[in-house]
Amino acid sequence: MELNFRHTIDVPRAEAWRIFHTHIDRMAPHLPDVDQVHIRQERQWADYLEHEVAWAINQSVVPVSARPFIGRLVEELLSTLSWHHHHNRVDFRFYNDRLPELFDCQGQAQLSEHVQGTDIHITAELDIQPHQLPGVPRWLGQSVRPSVKRVVEQTLGRILDALPAAVARVSHDEAEQRTG
Repeated sequence: MELNFRHTIDVPRAEAWRIFHTHIDRMAPHLPDVDQVHIRQERQWADYLEHEVAWAINQSVVPVSARPFIGRLVEELLSTLSWHHHHNRVDFRFYNDRLPELFDCQGQAQLSEHVQGTDIHITAELDIQPHQLPGVPRWLGQSVRPSVKRVVEQTLGRILDALPAAVARVSHDEAEQRTG
């Protein structure tokens, strides 16, 4: 499934990049279904910086009847974020480290100048395969697939769609603190 979001925010591109890159952990209050964002690890490579980020997901996204089956599968999502400063682009991959076969979401966010501030274009490919889980009979995986698919699609889709507004909100919060 392809995810595609484009938003223009009233924040200059350099400021939006700085906030997106250095303060992703401050965006949780402005993202739906996210309780906390935590940078677990940072690695510097020759031409980019990489973060491993943990996203604590609010369990209200999982229907009560499905929580015994899939609640633990989405309580924490991980992402690898590769920050390409010279291109104002971040490549990302969201996954579940407990069950990496459950889903894979890879994409990128591109920040570019816009007359009103910054254009943020997010594209991703989401592949959900609960019927391929080790130790889970194929028929059971197929039966829970609609619930898993709906929860993962909606959760990741809402988070990715809300990221630009969260960048703008953190920028505005910082401006308010400075003027104070």
